Amino acid sequence: MALIPACFFVALGLAAMLITQGVARRSLEDLSERSLSQVAAGLELVFREADSLALGASTDPEFAKSLEYSLEAGIGRLADLKISQGLQSSLASAVNSRRYLHSICAYAPNAEGSYLSTVEGPVSLASSMDSRWLEGTESHVDSLAPWTVARSIVPFPSLSLSIPVLSFYRNVIGSATLERKGVMAVNVDLRYIEGFLEGQDGYRYLLVDRRTRSALAGFPCSPAELEALLGWLDEGPAERARPVTIGGERQLGAALASERFPFAYFVVAPAATFHRSSRAIGGVAVAFALTAFALGSLLVLDMARRNARLLDGIMDIVEAAGSGKPLPALRHSRNEALNYISLSVLRTFVEHDYYKLRLREREYLQRSLELRALQSQMNPHFLFNTLTTIGFKAMSLAEGPNGVSRMVELLSSILRYALADPTAPVTVRDELENTRVYCEIQTIRFGDGLRYSWRVDEAVLGLGCPRLVLQPLVENAIEHGFAGGAKRGAIAVAASSAGGRVELSVEDDGAGIADEALAELERRLADESAAAEHLGLANTFKRLRLTYGEEAACAAARRPEGGTRISLSFPTPGPSSTPEDLSRSTSGRPG
Repeated sequence: MALIPACFFVALGLAAMLITQGVARRSLEDLSERSLSQVAAGLELVFREADSLALGASTDPEFAKSLEYSLEAGIGRLADLKISQGLQSSLASAVNSRRYLHSICAYAPNAEGSYLSTVEGPVSLASSMDSRWLEGTESHVDSLAPWTVARSIVPFPSLSLSIPVLSFYRNVIGSATLERKGVMAVNVDLRYIEGFLEGQDGYRYLLVDRRTRSALAGFPCSPAELEALLGWLDEGPAERARPVTIGGERQLGAALASERFPFAYFVVAPAATFHRSSRAIGGVAVAFALTAFALGSLLVLDMARRNARLLDGIMDIVEAAGSGKPLPALRHSRNEALNYISLSVLRTFVEHDYYKLRLREREYLQRSLELRALQSQMNPHFLFNTLTTIGFKAMSLAEGPNGVSRMVELLSSILRYALADPTAPVTVRDELENTRVYCEIQTIRFGDGLRYSWRVDEAVLGLGCPRLVLQPLVENAIEHGFAGGAKRGAIAVAASSAGGRVELSVEDDGAGIADEALAELERRLADESAAAEHLGLANTFKRLRLTYGEEAACAAARRPEGGTRISLSFPTPGPSSTPEDLSRSTSGRPG
């Protein structure tokens, strides 16, 4: 009679052993996938920063001018030397402050066939240690997007020494145009990436270029093994870790594809690593089952009572954790299994909430950094002071204010507004005043051919709004609405508030937007993932969406009487700040 419940307990122990093995194996697989996600996130941060560095320099008009002048003019005068040294210093500072960067190279067409390198300074291609870095760039001459190339730098041709780098290329764009002025490359040292990918706790990592289907850094593998790994991604995203053979050894691995770059990340570990814990747990479970079978005839009644209480406590904790309710107080008892399982469930529950909080913090940080980058794409620190000096020089030469000094003064006002702290609040009044200054500059450029009208509701002037959302619309109206000839026509700017929202619009009576261009513009506005490659309508709307979310709206349409109308709408945030704060935010100068 006593052996019947004892056999039941043995069967229950065997079932618990199998379940425990499955849970342990699944937990270890999850651990490998989380480990890969963390490594991939670290590399993505390195690659994004390298690409952002290339983007910031390649779209900076002052960088393009300084590079072109330094390489073309040489170092014949003290002023030339200062320009060259300033440019080299800014690039060298960017490299020296980032351990993962090897160098930065920048080239603009010049008669000497020279380029600028943070390692060698101004140097000719013929005598440079990295003379082949420009190879293949002509095939990307019309590209506004970045491209990457894995290559090697040979510092000493007489020695068999090479430095592997991953180059992030971008075309250098001239000011006020998309014309290509040169090319630059930010070189990431793959030796640093190798050190970053060094295996930990039995895991080994691999970085692969999906376009060339070649390994860039990480554990060695044959071409066939690499194709087997890439086959996972070709088939679609994998739900769980998969078995694979690397170096003749059976491994379990996971794969992850980069969303922004043509890279893939892999992690593998010996299959025995994944099963070691479950086997140990299985052995312990078998030992307990045999012990229970031997002693079952004596302890079955007492253990049945304790097991019932154990299961009740576990179910209370599991149900509370699954429904998000507060965890019940732990039932301390002499049963060590109850304490161990209760603490394990509690730890899993706390870690789950912790990872969700970290994910929210990372998403917020990414949105904040993206917003700052979009509002600070053009930030030449010394341009404002230079313009001020030019204005004083013009007045001293003409012995008084003149057209040149007035235009410099207006441009300085726009730069003062644009280069202020992007997080400082502004009002619709500030935005309208900045736009009026821009229109006055255009009037000086094109004469009275362009006429401006303003329809402004007084109630909207004190309301807060993001910086630089109206002037890009007027600029688009001038550049696109009256493109292809003399700038003649009328532009109407309107600002009002209705239903708790701020409404801004710009209309022109130009040629109007074509159907294909209107469709492409609507597609870019609807696609939040599309990169804003220059300051314009898509950039402005993306900043509104990052600030106000789904409540921001943007519309573009042809006017029946001819021309185009662009309108923006976002929630009314109330008064931006005190008058003193607004004065400080719109009068700050760059250091």
